[in-house]
Amino acid sequence: MSWDKIWLLEGCPYFINWFIEDLVDDLGNPNVVRFDSNTSASEFSSALTAFPFYDVPDFIVVRNPDAELLSACLSNIDTMRCSQVVFVSEYNTFDGRQSLVSKAVKNKRFKSFDYFEQNDDLTKFFKIWKDRIKFASDCLPWLNKNAPTRLAKAKVNGQKKDIIIVDLMKLDNELNKIYSLYQNDNKTITSEDLSNFCSFNKESEIWSFLDAVIAGDFYSITNYFDKYKLTTSNEGPLWVVSSQLELYIQIKNNSSSDFTLSNKLNFYLDDNFQPPTEIKPKAQINLYRLKIAIDTCNKVTLASLINKYLATISAIRDLRSGLPPEIISGLLSLAYSEKNKYLEPIYDV
Repeated sequence: MSWDKIWLLEGCPYFINWFIEDLVDDLGNPNVVRFDSNTSASEFSSALTAFPFYDVPDFIVVRNPDAELLSACLSNIDTMRCSQVVFVSEYNTFDGRQSLVSKAVKNKRFKSFDYFEQNDDLTKFFKIWKDRIKFASDCLPWLNKNAPTRLAKAKVNGQKKDIIIVDLMKLDNELNKIYSLYQNDNKTITSEDLSNFCSFNKESEIWSFLDAVIAGDFYSITNYFDKYKLTTSNEGPLWVVSSQLELYIQIKNNSSSDFTLSNKLNFYLDDNFQPPTEIKPKAQINLYRLKIAIDTCNKVTLASLINKYLATISAIRDLRSGLPPEIISGLLSLAYSEKNKYLEPIYDV
């Protein structure tokens, strides 16, 4: 049994992709065939053992495989005709109890690529880009503070847990955009350029704005409205706020002693609000995100959340009815900071 044709890679997809590109180059750039967990075991087995059409057999990549695909590979390991098969677990870890996984570890055909966690220093990542773009000295501190993040799973003390990591794939795409804009100008990129052209910065500012709304921070709220003027084509931030406030209200309203995932969040009713007559799929609840939401709810009263939610909905209606945006921004700033209540929509629609 030879393991030269098999790799199992887990963790950060940014570094995984680099590793796969090197493998493909070393093999003479074979045709790359991609599968995922939706692929059937029979289809995958056929690809592993198919007679090669090209001089260099196919290079197979399987992203986030299920146990059936891992078992299929183990069953066909002696008859594989592909040049390489790579199993990838992105933003996640493999289950070490799987036979293929444990054998790959034993045969040194297993690699785990670490993440940059939130607030980590990005110097090592930044060096890759400094060879392509001229950056001012204020860019790395800006990226350390504002880099986009996402959730991922990692093994912490032998247990799989959710952690917040830097989304290197999104960050790399945004820097590619800046590279395309300025590659012929020999321009030194500043933190102001990053702030203006990186879309994730606007997303980050929306969530910072939401934090300010929850905290009732009048200064930060008005600063946000000064920077991003409300218009009928820029009401998206208000919808994000209303959606999150609605979630917080639901959590706060159910945070009694009988609040559990099983008897609340996973309970479904039919359209007539009666117990379901058919089985419906359970909601996919991320416990880490739920914990963050609950922690936020503990900082504010239910009455405050409801008032801010009603103010947001009224503001959206006023905006669509033609009330001047500067008036709406002022009314919202007062309502969010609990200095005054937002009146019923002036021009109701």
